[in-house]
Amino acid sequence: MAKSKKQLIMESIKKAKIKTKQELMLPDYSIIQAVSMLEEYNDMINRLYERIFAWYDYYFPELKDILSISEYAQFIVEYDFKHEYNGQLSEKKTEIVQKALKNRIGAEPDRDSLKMIKRIAENLVSLINVKNELEKFIESNTKKIAPNMCSIAPPIVVAQLLRHAGGMEKLAMLPSSTIQVFGAEKALFKHLRTGSNPPKHGVIFQIPEIAKAPKNISGRVSRLYANQLSIAARADWFTHKDLSSFLKKDIKERLDEISHLPVKHKKKQNFRKSKRNNHGKKSLGVKRSSHKRKR
Repeated sequence: MAKSKKQLIMESIKKAKIKTKQELMLPDYSIIQAVSMLEEYNDMINRLYERIFAWYDYYFPELKDILSISEYAQFIVEYDFKHEYNGQLSEKKTEIVQKALKNRIGAEPDRDSLKMIKRIAENLVSLINVKNELEKFIESNTKKIAPNMCSIAPPIVVAQLLRHAGGMEKLAMLPSSTIQVFGAEKALFKHLRTGSNPPKHGVIFQIPEIAKAPKNISGRVSRLYANQLSIAARADWFTHKDLSSFLKKDIKERLDEISHLPVKHKKKQNFRKSKRNNHGKKSLGVKRSSHKRKR
């Protein structure tokens, strides 16, 4: 018996719900959301640090370039401008801070201002702690679903690639050329639009070997890592085989080859805009005769 139109619609809705539920249950969905959340936390921490630094620098300008963001916030919470500092900083940092305290030229903070700054610094410390926990969560879960990729690249880089691709399955389907420029979309579209130099790398620039590579071979090194990450993604999604030792060995050999290859000097291409005639059509390069037509 043929199904009615209403029954077909209900069945398609039911199948769509099942498929959506299956996709949301995949572990890479949590990683994608966690990476997006990590970027929000980094933005909040940087903005809050800028404001608290501008305020506290009025009282203690010598701390500039001495402490990191987390150390700076922790110091504000612990120090009261009345006693010597004996906080949770390392011995080396504590000695530097104590020397800076002796030569402090900043203003003396009033009680209410110091209380408010300490309250904001406590919030900053809690944000940093949550961010660190979020990074550990991303690292541990990424290693579970992409062990081969994490063996040749930092887990946070692999997680960012997952977010750009939209999941592990989609990442395994992509070519290495796309993986190479993930995160450099603006530079890529600028290249396509204006003819400027194409981007050599995107998110994968955070891999130490690419970041430390000389400028003349950084493109080759990033292409090498993009190829290996593409192979690793397919192994993690389809075969689930451990290729970490093979990938590491291959990368080491190829890096040695790349470092000994001659440098190619490319000529810059001139992308000229095509001239148009009065009718808006491209000129065909035919010169008009200068003499007037005889009547």
